Amino acid sequence: MASVDGATAARGIPVPRDAATVMLLREGGDGMEVFLLRRVAGMAFAGGMTVFPGGGVDQRDMETSVAWS
Repeated sequence: MASVDGATAARGIPVPRDAATVMLLREGGDGMEVFLLRRVAGMAFAGGMTVFPGGGVDQRDMETSVAWS
């Protein structure tokens, strides 16, 4: 990710953050199927929208001692 200097943050320009999304696809009986989520309607950002699963990257996501399964 590109570095952001302190002056950029001080001017109120949003600082980018690491994020990820997942596209789960499979071949279904009637063709390709895509896994999507519907966000809770009361959420401040994109409430009620249908989206691909994903979100911000958490530092714990990179811990090699955790056995994700």
